[in-house]
Amino acid sequence: MDYTNCRLCPRECGVNRAAGETGFCGCPAAALVAKTMRHMWEEPVLAGSGGSGALFFGGCTLGCKYCQNAAISGGPVGKPTDSAGLRRIFEDLIAQGAENIDLVTPTHFLPTILPALEPRLPVPVVCNCGGYERVETLRELEGKIDIYLPDFKYADGALAADLSGAGLFPPGSGRHPGNGATDRRASVAGGQAPPWHGNPSSDSPRTCGQLSAGAGLDWGDLRLRTSAGQPYAPVHPHGEPSRPL
Repeated sequence: MDYTNCRLCPRECGVNRAAGETGFCGCPAAALVAKTMRHMWEEPVLAGSGGSGALFFGGCTLGCKYCQNAAISGGPVGKPTDSAGLRRIFEDLIAQGAENIDLVTPTHFLPTILPALEPRLPVPVVCNCGGYERVETLRELEGKIDIYLPDFKYADGALAADLSGAGLFPPGSGRHPGNGATDRRASVAGGQAPPWHGNPSSDSPRTCGQLSAGAGLDWGDLRLRTSAGQPYAPVHPHGEPSRPL
Protein backbone atom coordinates (compact mmCIF):
# COMPACT_ATOMS: atom_id res chain seq x y z
CA MET A 1 0.00 0.00 0.00
CA ASP A 2 1.46 3.34 -1.08
CA TYR A 3 0.60 6.69 -2.69
CA THR A 4 1.68 5.86 -6.23
CA ASN A 5 -1.27 5.09 -8.51
CA CYS A 6 -3.50 5.95 -5.56
CA ARG A 7 -6.51 3.66 -5.28
CA LEU A 8 -7.04 3.79 -1.54
CA CYS A 9 -10.72 4.77 -1.77
CA PRO A 10 -13.51 3.78 -4.19
CA ARG A 11 -12.77 6.78 -6.40
CA GLU A 12 -9.55 5.04 -7.51
CA CYS A 13 -8.11 8.29 -8.88
CA GLY A 14 -4.88 6.55 -9.92
CA VAL A 15 -2.74 9.65 -9.35
CA ASN A 16 0.86 9.51 -8.15
CA ARG A 17 0.65 11.45 -4.90
CA ALA A 18 4.29 10.60 -4.15
CA ALA A 19 5.21 12.72 -7.19
CA GLY A 20 3.02 15.64 -6.14
CA GLU A 21 -0.13 14.74 -8.10
CA THR A 22 -3.45 15.09 -6.33
CA GLY A 23 -6.79 13.41 -6.79
CA PHE A 24 -10.26 14.01 -5.37
CA CYS A 25 -9.08 14.45 -1.77
CA GLY A 26 -6.45 16.99 -2.85
CA CYS A 27 -3.99 15.65 -0.30
CA PRO A 28 -0.24 14.98 -0.53
CA ALA A 29 1.75 11.85 0.26
CA ALA A 30 2.05 12.73 3.95
CA ALA A 31 -0.57 12.53 6.67
CA LEU A 32 -2.12 15.91 7.38
CA VAL A 33 -2.91 16.10 11.10
CA ALA A 34 -5.47 18.87 11.62
CA LYS A 35 -6.12 18.31 15.32
CA THR A 36 -5.24 15.94 18.15
CA MET A 37 -7.03 15.72 21.46
CA ARG A 38 -8.37 13.53 24.18
CA HIS A 39 -11.93 13.49 22.87
CA MET A 40 -14.19 13.25 25.91
CA TRP A 41 -17.35 13.50 23.78
CA GLU A 42 -16.68 10.64 21.37
CA GLU A 43 -19.16 7.75 21.26
CA PRO A 44 -19.62 6.89 24.98
CA VAL A 45 -18.53 3.28 24.56
CA LEU A 46 -15.21 4.56 23.20
CA ALA A 47 -14.58 7.64 25.32
CA GLY A 48 -14.84 5.90 28.67
CA SER A 49 -13.42 7.98 31.51
CA GLY A 50 -10.15 8.91 29.80
CA GLY A 51 -11.50 9.98 26.43
CA SER A 52 -10.54 8.80 22.95
CA GLY A 53 -7.10 9.75 21.67
CA ALA A 54 -8.45 11.41 18.54
CA LEU A 55 -6.43 12.42 15.50
CA PHE A 56 -8.45 14.40 12.97
CA PHE A 57 -6.92 14.16 9.51
CA GLY A 58 -7.36 16.86 6.88
CA GLY A 59 -9.17 16.17 3.64
CA CYS A 60 -11.69 13.46 2.87
CA THR A 61 -12.67 10.98 0.18
CA LEU A 62 -16.26 12.28 0.34
CA GLY A 63 -17.73 15.70 -0.32
CA CYS A 64 -20.73 15.78 2.02
CA LYS A 65 -22.68 19.02 1.78
CA TYR A 66 -23.79 18.66 5.42
CA CYS A 67 -20.35 17.90 6.90
CA GLN A 68 -19.86 18.88 10.54
CA ASN A 69 -16.07 19.06 10.09
CA ALA A 70 -15.98 21.01 6.83
CA ALA A 71 -13.18 23.28 8.04
CA ILE A 72 -10.98 20.18 8.34
CA SER A 73 -12.36 17.81 5.72
CA GLY A 74 -12.89 20.34 2.93
CA GLY A 75 -9.28 20.35 1.73
CA PRO A 76 -5.63 19.57 2.50
CA VAL A 77 -5.65 21.03 6.01
CA GLY A 78 -3.20 20.17 8.77
CA LYS A 79 0.45 19.62 9.61
CA PRO A 80 2.29 17.15 7.34
CA THR A 81 3.37 14.29 9.58
CA ASP A 82 5.35 11.14 8.81
CA SER A 83 4.90 7.71 10.40
CA ALA A 84 7.41 8.41 13.19
CA GLY A 85 5.62 11.65 14.03
CA LEU A 86 2.27 9.87 14.18
CA ARG A 87 3.72 7.27 16.52
CA ARG A 88 4.88 10.01 18.88
CA ILE A 89 1.38 11.53 18.87
CA PHE A 90 -0.18 8.14 19.63
CA GLU A 91 2.17 7.54 22.54
CA ASP A 92 1.64 11.05 23.93
CA LEU A 93 -2.16 10.66 23.88
CA ILE A 94 -1.88 7.28 25.61
CA ALA A 95 0.41 8.81 28.25
CA GLN A 96 -2.29 11.44 28.88
CA GLY A 97 -4.78 8.66 29.63
CA ALA A 98 -6.54 8.11 26.30
CA GLU A 99 -8.60 4.92 26.26
CA ASN A 100 -7.85 4.28 22.57
CA ILE A 101 -6.36 5.83 19.45
CA ASP A 102 -9.20 7.21 17.33
CA LEU A 103 -8.20 7.74 13.69
CA VAL A 104 -10.78 10.15 12.26
CA THR A 105 -11.10 10.04 8.44
CA PRO A 106 -7.85 8.10 7.92
CA THR A 107 -8.38 6.28 4.61
CA HIS A 108 -6.47 8.61 2.30
CA PHE A 109 -3.41 8.53 4.62
CA LEU A 110 -3.23 4.82 5.43
CA PRO A 111 0.22 4.30 3.83
CA THR A 112 1.59 6.69 6.47
CA ILE A 113 -0.64 5.57 9.33
CA LEU A 114 -0.20 1.80 9.19
CA PRO A 115 3.58 1.77 9.82
CA ALA A 116 2.96 3.97 12.88
CA LEU A 117 0.80 1.24 14.40
CA GLU A 118 3.73 -1.16 14.68
CA PRO A 119 4.67 -2.44 17.17
CA ARG A 120 1.13 -2.86 18.46
CA LEU A 121 -0.11 -0.13 20.79
CA PRO A 122 -1.27 -0.98 24.34
CA VAL A 123 -4.77 0.42 23.65
CA PRO A 124 -7.33 -0.38 20.93
CA VAL A 125 -7.11 1.43 17.58
CA VAL A 126 -10.32 2.83 16.06
CA CYS A 127 -10.89 3.38 12.33
CA ASN A 128 -13.44 6.22 12.44
CA CYS A 129 -14.40 6.71 8.79
CA GLY A 130 -17.19 7.89 6.52
CA GLY A 131 -17.96 4.35 5.36
CA TYR A 132 -16.84 5.00 1.78
CA GLU A 133 -14.21 2.27 1.59
CA ARG A 134 -12.73 -0.32 -0.76
CA VAL A 135 -12.80 -3.90 0.51
CA GLU A 136 -9.24 -4.31 -0.76
CA THR A 137 -8.11 -1.41 1.42
CA LEU A 138 -9.97 -2.71 4.47
CA ARG A 139 -8.23 -6.06 4.14
CA GLU A 140 -4.90 -4.26 4.57
CA LEU A 141 -6.08 -3.15 8.02
CA GLU A 142 -6.51 -6.66 9.38
CA GLY A 143 -4.54 -7.15 12.57
CA LYS A 144 -3.93 -3.41 12.96
CA ILE A 145 -7.44 -2.02 13.59
CA ASP A 146 -9.47 -3.21 16.57
CA ILE A 147 -12.70 -1.22 16.23
CA TYR A 148 -14.38 -0.04 13.03
CA LEU A 149 -16.61 3.04 13.36
CA PRO A 150 -18.03 3.79 9.88
CA ASP A 151 -20.87 6.27 9.44
CA PHE A 152 -24.26 4.97 8.36
CA LYS A 153 -24.99 7.54 5.65
CA TYR A 154 -26.98 6.14 2.76
CA ALA A 155 -28.87 3.20 1.35
CA ASP A 156 -29.78 5.23 -1.74
CA GLY A 157 -27.18 5.78 -4.46
CA ALA A 158 -28.93 8.82 -5.95
CA LEU A 159 -28.99 10.57 -2.59
CA ALA A 160 -25.34 9.68 -2.02
CA ALA A 161 -24.42 11.18 -5.37
CA ASP A 162 -26.39 14.36 -4.70
CA LEU A 163 -25.16 15.01 -1.17
CA SER A 164 -21.71 13.41 -1.06
CA GLY A 165 -20.66 13.10 -4.69
CA ALA A 166 -20.44 9.34 -4.25
CA GLY A 167 -23.06 7.53 -6.32
CA LEU A 168 -21.44 4.15 -5.68
CA PHE A 169 -21.70 4.52 -1.90
CA PRO A 170 -22.19 1.01 -0.46
CA PRO A 171 -25.40 0.04 1.32
CA GLY A 172 -25.45 0.60 5.06
CA SER A 173 -25.32 -3.06 6.00
CA GLY A 174 -23.11 -6.07 5.61
CA ARG A 175 -20.16 -7.75 7.26
CA HIS A 176 -16.68 -6.48 7.92
CA PRO A 177 -14.23 -8.87 6.18
CA GLY A 178 -12.64 -9.86 9.48
CA ASN A 179 -12.52 -13.06 11.47
CA GLY A 180 -15.71 -12.39 13.43
CA ALA A 181 -13.99 -12.37 16.82
CA THR A 182 -16.20 -10.84 19.48
CA ASP A 183 -13.65 -8.14 20.31
CA ARG A 184 -13.41 -6.95 16.69
CA ARG A 185 -16.76 -5.29 16.05
CA ALA A 186 -17.92 -2.76 13.54
CA SER A 187 -19.89 -0.06 15.30
CA VAL A 188 -22.06 1.92 12.89
CA ALA A 189 -22.55 5.50 14.02
CA GLY A 190 -25.66 7.52 13.26
CA GLY A 191 -23.86 9.89 10.91
CA GLN A 192 -26.54 9.53 8.27
CA ALA A 193 -27.69 12.43 6.16
CA PRO A 194 -30.55 14.41 7.73
CA PRO A 195 -34.04 14.22 6.20
CA TRP A 196 -34.30 16.24 3.01
CA HIS A 197 -38.01 16.68 2.43
CA GLY A 198 -40.99 18.15 4.17
CA ASN A 199 -40.77 19.69 7.62
CA PRO A 200 -37.48 18.67 9.26
CA SER A 201 -38.95 18.91 12.74
CA SER A 202 -41.64 16.38 11.87
CA ASP A 203 -39.57 14.16 9.57
CA SER A 204 -36.52 13.89 11.82
CA PRO A 205 -38.02 11.68 14.55
CA ARG A 206 -39.48 9.33 11.96
CA THR A 207 -36.29 9.10 9.89
CA CYS A 208 -34.01 8.77 12.90
CA GLY A 209 -36.39 6.33 14.50
CA GLN A 210 -36.01 3.96 11.55
CA LEU A 211 -32.28 3.87 12.22
CA SER A 212 -32.42 3.74 16.00
CA ALA A 213 -35.00 0.95 15.97
CA GLY A 214 -32.08 -1.47 15.74
CA ALA A 215 -30.01 0.21 18.44
CA GLY A 216 -28.14 -2.28 20.57
CA LEU A 217 -28.92 -5.27 18.34
CA ASP A 218 -26.06 -7.41 17.07
CA TRP A 219 -26.18 -8.42 13.41
CA GLY A 220 -23.22 -10.76 13.08
CA ASP A 221 -20.19 -8.49 13.37
CA LEU A 222 -22.35 -5.37 13.16
CA ARG A 223 -23.66 -3.35 16.10
CA LEU A 224 -26.10 -0.66 15.03
CA ARG A 225 -26.75 2.36 17.17
CA THR A 226 -27.35 6.05 16.61
CA SER A 227 -26.16 9.44 17.75
CA ALA A 228 -28.66 11.16 15.48
CA GLY A 229 -29.53 13.77 18.08
CA GLN A 230 -26.38 15.71 17.23
CA PRO A 231 -26.80 18.85 15.10
CA TYR A 232 -25.66 19.15 11.51
CA ALA A 233 -23.68 22.08 10.13
CA PRO A 234 -24.45 22.13 6.39
CA VAL A 235 -21.58 24.34 5.25
CA HIS A 236 -19.08 22.79 2.89
CA PRO A 237 -16.90 23.95 -0.01
CA HIS A 238 -18.46 21.27 -2.19
CA GLY A 239 -21.70 23.26 -2.20
CA GLU A 240 -24.84 23.98 -0.27
CA PRO A 241 -27.50 21.30 0.30
CA SER A 242 -29.99 21.21 -2.54
CA ARG A 243 -32.87 20.82 -0.09
CA PRO A 244 -33.68 22.54 3.23
CA LEU A 245 -32.58 20.90 6.45
